[in-house]
Amino acid sequence: REDFMCMAGVLFLPSVWLRNLSWLSYFSAVGVLSSTLLLVGVVTTGFFPDSMPPSHHFCHGNCTGSVMAPSPTVAAHPSSVPVVVGLIMVGFAGHAVFPTLKNDMAD
Repeated sequence: REDFMCMAGVLFLPSVWLRNLSWLSYFSAVGVLSSTLLLVGVVTTGFFPDSMPPSHHFCHGNCTGSVMAPSPTVAAHPSSVPVVVGLIMVGFAGHAVFPTLKNDMAD
C-alpha cells in the first residue's frame, strides 16, 4: 500500500513543475479512463454477481446481492452522518482554491 502511494507521488509530482499547464490534460484523460473502467466493473459486478469471487474480508455471512436480487440492507446509519457530511464538505471546500491558484501561477 505504501509502495503504491510512493509510485503515485513519483508519477504525479513532476506535474507541479510544468510551465504549460495544458499538459495536465493527459492526467485528466487517465482519470476519465479510470472512471470509465470503474463504472464498467461496478455494472458488471452488479448484473453478473457470479463473476465476482467471494470476499470474506468485506462480507461477513451471505453476500449474494445483485441489481436483480438485492441483499437485505439497513436504510440508514445515523452514526455515519458526520463522516459523510465531512467528506462532502472537503470536496466542495477544495474547489474554492482553484481560481486563486490560477491567478497566482500566471506568468
